[in-house]
Amino acid sequence: MSSTAAKVRYGPGVGIAAVIAGLLWLLVFHAGPPRAGTITAQGTVVDQDITRKGLCAPVAELNVNGTRYAVKSGTSAEPCAYRIGDPLEISYHPDDVAGTLEVPAAGASPGSALLAAVPGVLLLTGGATSLALRVARTRKAARPGALSPA
Repeated sequence: MSSTAAKVRYGPGVGIAAVIAGLLWLLVFHAGPPRAGTITAQGTVVDQDITRKGLCAPVAELNVNGTRYAVKSGTSAEPCAYRIGDPLEISYHPDDVAGTLEVPAAGASPGSALLAAVPGVLLLTGGATSLALRVARTRKAARPGALSPA
């Protein structure tokens, strides 16, 4: 590239979009510790949700104090990892059974949760750095006697 080529500078929208995308990524993929008092129980697979691509997510049912609850696993597999009638571990909090029902991810480790957060952290720090550098350039250019950028 020649030395006379102009530097491509993006507007603040790119930095703002990266910060927002990073925050959303971290919120969506946050795998924090279970809430205190969370109970784990055995449910039963009653259905399979199969996507057009052939990925299979089990739907399990759990009976809590005479009320039946159904929950779909957040993870999918090909082929189906469970058959109808198989037991499946389900966790919930007794204060809000319907709102906290979930199938814990099998084999999830702290390392995999950390790895899932990396893109969000990169987007967030990259966007914040971009915005900070833009503000610094704008302030430098606004100083009295500052040369206009070429």
